[in-house]
Amino acid sequence: MSLLADRPFDSTHDIEPITRFLLDTYRLYGRPFNWEPRRWHGTVYHRNDVEMAALQMELQGRVHLWLDDGEIVGMVIVESTASVFLQINPAYRSLERTMLDWAEGHLPPNIEVWAESNDTWRTGLLAERDYVRTEAHEILRRRDMSMPTPSIPVPEGYLQRIMRQHTDDQQGMAALLNAAFDRTFHSAEEYRNFQMSPNYRADLDIVVEAPDGSLAANVGVTVFERESFAVFEPVCTHPHHQGKGLARCAIAEGLRRVGAMEIEAAFIGAWYANPVSNHLYAQMGFTESTSLYLWRRG
Repeated sequence: MSLLADRPFDSTHDIEPITRFLLDTYRLYGRPFNWEPRRWHGTVYHRNDVEMAALQMELQGRVHLWLDDGEIVGMVIVESTASVFLQINPAYRSLERTMLDWAEGHLPPNIEVWAESNDTWRTGLLAERDYVRTEAHEILRRRDMSMPTPSIPVPEGYLQRIMRQHTDDQQGMAALLNAAFDRTFHSAEEYRNFQMSPNYRADLDIVVEAPDGSLAANVGVTVFERESFAVFEPVCTHPHHQGKGLARCAIAEGLRRVGAMEIEAAFIGAWYANPVSNHLYAQMGFTESTSLYLWRRG
């Protein structure tokens, strides 16, 4: 008998069960229909304060779970103020109506929901509720790792290496992320906490060091060996060092390392309005793509 129930996120007990749910549904869908765990771990660990009380306060009202006989079968994750990601076991797709009811009852009226362009079930639900698809979308790209890995030399004067779990590198990474993504909130402490996350591997956190010793580019790779896939995130270059092919050579190094592990597939994401990144990723073999569109209500 089904014992379906829902409840808020509990930082003490739910971090790893959510991770398992995301990996289980990757196997069920055969692809990352839901978030991949690297993104979830970023939400949990990529922060200045990873104490459970602070995490609970931050995520209360932003993560809500649905369970069948104690097992997670669906969840809502809210990013920013009203940007909603529905995470669902494929056997429970009808539960998305209830999940949307919860989101609409707990979030501001200008709610936004993400849906794959070819997901007729979810897009149909959203259209029924007067959501309208916007042009804004993320492009998730896949690369078959049986493809040959290109050999791309590092430009003269630059040094390609892996991240160190050291204050200098953590400060350098914060400065790189802030400059590359036009932000101000990244800090050394934040990156030090992220390096504590369960799937973080320093040997897959590839950086390119500039002649002055600063970090000029980064490609972070997360591998899930049992499921045989890898995620390339983030990919970034400091504005002062763009146009030199630094991200290209770091991606190639990441592909070489993933290929040596006999991983089947690699994924990378890009915003639709970033033609430079999309062109680069296609050139590096990430040619299969799925678009995740933002649907807006009201």
